[in-house]
This record gives sequence, structure tokens and C-alpha cells, in this order.
Amino acid sequence: MNSPTDPATEGDDETRILHVCTGEIRGRYFAVIRCKWYGEDGMIGVSEHRLEDMDMQTNLEDFGAFIVSALDANADVTALVACDPEDLGLEVE
Repeated sequence: MNSPTDPATEGDDETRILHVCTGEIRGRYFAVIRCKWYGEDGMIGVSEHRLEDMDMQTNLEDFGAFIVSALDANADVTALVACDPEDLGLEVE
């Protein structure tokens, strides 16, 4: 069975990866998000996005909307956020 980190599943329409790290971000940003985009023939590009630090409610709404949109568009997502995972509704393993 393939795991989400197995190269055999990379780009598979059924498997999307969301990796979230927390830490300090220099500047006025709440999150730095990198997306690895896939098309029919495999990976087609990588992009980086920064979400400006606003009030916490706006930060969480913007972050959530962006992540859902990217995953729905067939991207693997890696994010660095300036808050606790629990603030995002994520369980820590």
C-alpha cells in the first residue's frame, strides 16, 4: 500500500498532502504557503503565497479558504503559520 509520502503516489488525484508547521515568520505575515501543482502529466509548477497578518479571525478564514482551494485544485500544500496548530483546528500528533 502506498503512503502519502511515497513517490509512487505523488501527483495522484486521490492523494493530496497538507503539511503545516508552526513558527515565527519575519515581516508582517501570518502564513507562508507553498503549493506543488499537478496536471494530467504530473507536476506542472510550484508557487509561494504569503498571507498578511490581520486579526486572528481574518487570518484563520483566509488561511482555511486558501488551503481548501489549493487542495481542491490538485495541489500538495506546505504551510508555515505563526500560530498554534490548535488555533487552526488541527490535532497534533
